[in-house]
Amino acid sequence: MPVRRIAILSVGLFFFLLPALFLPAMSWGATLSVNPLDPGAYADFQTAIDDAEGGDIIEVADGTYTGALNKNLSFGFNVGNIILRSENGAAHTIIDCEGVGRGIEFGFGNDGIVLEGFTIQNGVAASGGAINCAGSSQTIRNCVFTNNIGEWGGGISVSYTASPHIESCVFENNTAESGGGLYSSGSPT
Repeated sequence: MPVRRIAILSVGLFFFLLPALFLPAMSWGATLSVNPLDPGAYADFQTAIDDAEGGDIIEVADGTYTGALNKNLSFGFNVGNIILRSENGAAHTIIDCEGVGRGIEFGFGNDGIVLEGFTIQNGVAASGGAINCAGSSQTIRNCVFTNNIGEWGGGISVSYTASPHIESCVFENNTAESGGGLYSSGSPT
């Protein structure tokens, strides 16, 4: 009988230790910094987004961000589970669309993205002057949407099967034919 007990113990120990063999190969995600004043960081949003992978955090320094690579932001197709957050909140980190284009486009496959702590202002687009959510689910929290214009959703447009969770956000002075602050044909909470 002792031989049998040792064999069971060996098999049990093997399955207990098996996950530890794969730990070094697992990626826990990186933190990418956006700060135009730091030569070791990304100078703009879109370049950092393009380099990000699932599990990564993009942390943005204080400032007002303008220009082509800081608006009309897109995560691409089937890229999700990324956190995009400001260092010190919406009062200190502003995406200014300058009256041309929207802030962010969340498309199909962009599930699990978290957007936290930004002011998005002066966006202009047919669907969602600040943000357009089409067919995916994100968390949008602690953001301010101001002076954005859209035909459907001055601040945010939610369409198709999109179901973003919008939490502790402020909508002010946004205009649209339908839904000045938010327009939805999806399922936001």
